[in-house]
Amino acid sequence: MALTTLIPANVTVVSSYYFGGGSGKKRKQMTATINDLLATSGGAIVGANPGDIPVSIFPGFSKIDSCSSLNIFTTATGLTVRVYSAVPDLLGTSILLSDSGQTAGAIADVTIATTESAQITIVGY
Repeated sequence: MALTTLIPANVTVVSSYYFGGGSGKKRKQMTATINDLLATSGGAIVGANPGDIPVSIFPGFSKIDSCSSLNIFTTATGLTVRVYSAVPDLLGTSILLSDSGQTAGAIADVTIATTESAQITIVGY
């Protein structure tokens, strides 16, 4: 059965650092890989609903200011197979995805197969 909401165990931090501060708010940038290491079938189907990819899965974050596109790649080879547009929701508490192949770039679920992983870079605090 496919996951429909990701949890912290689905995230591996690739790189992370802080910047800013002083007279402004200190921010954190993190690149993370998302996959379900224990999946045997179904993979993950997430992204169309607020809360599918919650800020709480990313260590040290309580709000997302911005994020990169979501890169889906084959776990074994590292080759990109799909890219989805991504944006934080208005509250910065989760990430929403859009498939540019859909009508008017509508919000869409993304399927991350058991043989695939996803990578995204987020900025927030």
